[in-house]
Amino acid sequence: MPNIERAPLIPTEKIIEDVSEENTADDVEAPEFASSKIFDELLACFDDRNLPDNLRLATQNVNSAEKDSASEEKVIEADEEPEQSEEIFVPLDHTISSPEDELFSQIFSEEKEEKKNKERDKKKWQGNNDRHWQGNNGKVPSLLTTIYDWLEVLVVSSVFAILLFTFVVRLAVVDGDSMNNTLHDKEMLVISNFMYEPEYNDIIVFSSPNYDVPLVKRVIATEGQTVDIDFENWKVIVDGKVLDEDYINYIPYQAMHTGDVSFPLTVPDGYVFVMGDNRNNSSDSRNARVGFVDERYILGKVRLRLTPFSKFGTVD
Repeated sequence: MPNIERAPLIPTEKIIEDVSEENTADDVEAPEFASSKIFDELLACFDDRNLPDNLRLATQNVNSAEKDSASEEKVIEADEEPEQSEEIFVPLDHTISSPEDELFSQIFSEEKEEKKNKERDKKKWQGNNDRHWQGNNGKVPSLLTTIYDWLEVLVVSSVFAILLFTFVVRLAVVDGDSMNNTLHDKEMLVISNFMYEPEYNDIIVFSSPNYDVPLVKRVIATEGQTVDIDFENWKVIVDGKVLDEDYINYIPYQAMHTGDVSFPLTVPDGYVFVMGDNRNNSSDSRNARVGFVDERYILGKVRLRLTPFSKFGTVD
């Protein structure tokens, strides 16, 4: 043991007495006392064997407290490491332990849902769901859808109308007065040749090689029938029977001067004999320029009068 000069500035008994009085069993605060400068100086002057019992006990308590504190810090650090590892590798939904975590989880869920909605809207915008387009505000795709639907209806309707008016019905406009008083100039008619066979009293529209425009007349006789005209009494006779024609308009004394065809005559197969209701002002089968009408040139029977609207309806 080295020789230590024992000439303390403060008597040893006084120091021990002061320490004993200040550090009772109820008031000892070992860590603070151990860290004081005075206590360090005392330890430098005395070894453990020469320390009084109460001072040696205080020293042991201080050392034990420091070891316990260090071990607790190590345990805490060891316990915290797995939690940090879990926060890194375990999904967020399983580590919600604070309001901040719950907030982040809610934001993440909202972003995920918003992303799904955008993907769904994108697919709808591209027309993958039977052209049910949806944009950000719904206005533009709704307008596009409406325009597309109207165009589709317009195209289909146009094609249908073309086919209808080409093969089923047509429109015709009266030009002239040859059908007064049944039809008048500029009246619009609907005609049809769909599955049509000419019959007596039908009003037909047909084309003629000697005229640039179609003609509209009434059928008087069909193929195989014999036609005769009594110009003095103005009677039309078909197969020996006088026709009851309450629809005609004529002046009796001029009737004999109309036409250049000799009667009686028989209508050939595939032809019809026609005349206008205005008998004194009509170029028809009584005239060689028109003659018999080939059934192949018949455009159709008059089915309906469109204009004027006051006379809208069928035509007899």
